[in-house]
Amino acid sequence: MQNLLYLILTLTLVNLFFVKNFELIGKKYNLYDNPDEIRKKQIKPVPLLGGLLFLINIFIFFCFDYFFNSKSFFLSLGFFGKKNIIIFCLSLFFIFCIGFVDDKIKLKPFTKLVLLSIILSVIFMINEQIVINNLNFYFLENSIDLFNLGILFSILCVVTYINMLNMLDGINLISAIYYLSIASILFLYNFQIYFVLTFVIFTLFFIFLNRQGKIYLGDSGVYAISFILSLSIISLYEKNNLNVESVLLIMFVPVIDFLRLIIKRVLDRRHPFQADENHFHHIINKNYNNKKYLILILFFYSPILFDYFFNINVYIIILIMTISYALILKKNISKIKASIK
Repeated sequence: MQNLLYLILTLTLVNLFFVKNFELIGKKYNLYDNPDEIRKKQIKPVPLLGGLLFLINIFIFFCFDYFFNSKSFFLSLGFFGKKNIIIFCLSLFFIFCIGFVDDKIKLKPFTKLVLLSIILSVIFMINEQIVINNLNFYFLENSIDLFNLGILFSILCVVTYINMLNMLDGINLISAIYYLSIASILFLYNFQIYFVLTFVIFTLFFIFLNRQGKIYLGDSGVYAISFILSLSIISLYEKNNLNVESVLLIMFVPVIDFLRLIIKRVLDRRHPFQADENHFHHIINKNYNNKKYLILILFFYSPILFDYFFNINVYIIILIMTISYALILKKNISKIKASIK
């Protein structure tokens, strides 16, 4: 308990220092999101400090976990021994760097895909515990064995998740709300409470700055956070014998919006990863006041809680969420088109 208090105190002091000095840190860090009057409509350049803030918090937690918590978090992800833990930490840092460079000079999607795949290949080759070798479906008595495709499938899942959360980032607080929903799920399933606490503290301080548009996450932040969360969700899936449908509920909106946008962009003969403002959160943000917008976001980002607390059939939840998503999307897209005419 004493070590936990030290962790909370350290994180709080570091984050308070960051909040008080974010402008000075931003100038030293020299990474900004510049307005373009098209998608980026802020008045002045905004420092992309969210990733740096996350990296500071997570490495404080890593030190705590390694020296005072018997390496519990690392072991829960299957990283045994000093060598593998170092590789894991370096992988997180390199993924952060890919996002940083992308924020600076805008890497080509294929280049990012190759770099991320190389790093993830190393991670999954040294750690078979988080390789997805079996798919457990609610309606099947036996799981589907992926045989030798486990590593490839695991890489595909993590890369897709990183891209989904990158698409999710675009409006102040939207990513933070999703992160808090994931933290609540990890907490309910009793997954590494110290990690969850660290993640919540970081998110709350990020919200304090982000809600005023003072800092953004940037690709560096999204990539690093997505990497950690994806491995945590895989570990949760493996150790709690979750089914694929439950994992889908954990990331319902990112998945369904990702698929919709990819299909739409391909049909429109545009690059599937070309940024635009056709995301679900963009559309409802244009058509609802802050209160209704927040209620809708909380509803769509927490379907797994219906399964956890009320034990409703997972397919009924998926059906309700999908119909609700489609109806709200159809109504508000029609409203936007009518206003344009």
